[in-house]
Amino acid sequence: MLPDFRILNPIELEKVEDFLNKCFSHCNLYILNILKREKKEIDLKNIIFEIHLEKTNATEKDNIGKVNFSLNFFRRIEAYYTHLFDEKNEKFYKMISHQENYEKSKANIFMNFMIEISCKFLIFHELGHIYNGHLLFLENEQYTDEDLKILEWNADDFATTKILELHAHPNTVIFINDLVKESIILSLEHLGVIIFKAIAIVLSLSDIGYKERKEEKKHIPRRLRLPIVIINLIKIFDYLNYAKNKFCSYKLSDIEDDIIKTCFHEEIPINNFLNNCFNSKKWNQENNLEELNLENIKKVLKIEEKYKKEIEKKLKRYTRMDAKLEIIY
Repeated sequence: MLPDFRILNPIELEKVEDFLNKCFSHCNLYILNILKREKKEIDLKNIIFEIHLEKTNATEKDNIGKVNFSLNFFRRIEAYYTHLFDEKNEKFYKMISHQENYEKSKANIFMNFMIEISCKFLIFHELGHIYNGHLLFLENEQYTDEDLKILEWNADDFATTKILELHAHPNTVIFINDLVKESIILSLEHLGVIIFKAIAIVLSLSDIGYKERKEEKKHIPRRLRLPIVIINLIKIFDYLNYAKNKFCSYKLSDIEDDIIKTCFHEEIPINNFLNNCFNSKKWNQENNLEELNLENIKKVLKIEEKYKKEIEKKLKRYTRMDAKLEIIY
């Protein structure tokens, strides 16, 4: 049974399935088109997408991949955004939209866009495990806990790269303007920050501030994972839209500290929301701060060094993407 996330106007299950299937198809087709342009034939027969009550993960058997997306976690995402873009929280809407007055129809446009980004980040992460050969590596090689963290890091880099290639573009600004039906003051730089926030939100919703959260073997500590993802998003955005294409007039790395702070701030209302949903006090920004201690930082820096030195060699036999993997330097 699903928890009561107090969703305002919840989406019908059939429409949820349709929405998530479209998100998956869009992500997967984008990757397949890259492979087609590179004229690269791969051994993967198909990838099946299913909505699972609890699990968001990827599996592979006999060259058929499978991506599961948790309905429970989608409802958590949906519920939080419905409260975030409610009229009672019009300050957030005005900051995101650059509109002077709250309008529900326009708030829904931005809300739906951010929900889509949050979900596609998770989908691209799981597709990264399949297309970059992580699952084949784990099936055929001996590996350590450190290797697991390296593969998760690589899946994050895959997801951040693909989500920005797909959405951080002037055409997205035009698309949103057309939906809103007026010329809003939405620069490409501001669009980038909206995307960063959507990813910070989905990572924070995964219990970053939960008091009783168990230590994971697969991921680096979540309080270190979040800033690494945001910093890499900024690097990729600047490469795509400033260095490569000159779509932007300045680099977002120039305001990196401000962006990181605003992304970190997303955890506070998320913790309050989850505490209200579960009638609890177990979510707090003060929880799990030991993940930021010097010992953990040193461990993560060591993993990062090993990741950048060894990932291409480790996955060379298994990756289906270009030999140049999604590594952010």
